[in-house]
Amino acid sequence: MFHESLPTTMIESPCIQTQSQQQQELANIINVDGEEEEDDDEEEKVEDKLLSRNLVSERNRRKRLNEQLCVLRSLVPHITKMDKRTILSDAISYLKGILEETAKEEENHCNSNEESELCP
Repeated sequence: MFHESLPTTMIESPCIQTQSQQQQELANIINVDGEEEEDDDEEEKVEDKLLSRNLVSERNRRKRLNEQLCVLRSLVPHITKMDKRTILSDAISYLKGILEETAKEEENHCNSNEESELCP
């Protein structure tokens, strides 16, 4: 209503911009594009850091696993091969053998000493 009483020359159309307004908008667009590029760069840096951290963590995990396999290899006699699967397989067989021997010894001990408290 207020605009109807004004002459059309005094009403500024949103489509008509001064040169300084156009330059300001271009500067804003450039800044926005620059900020987006910076944001993309920052996101890539964060992703690279996370990836790098994951790689280091995985490398450390493998190193600890290999160290533990070396310890196991040194504790178990008669390891046939040095690969991980064989080390674990030979260790399992060795422990099963120890358990069987222990069970036999306990049985023999209980048969010879029937009155012992250790026997069921």
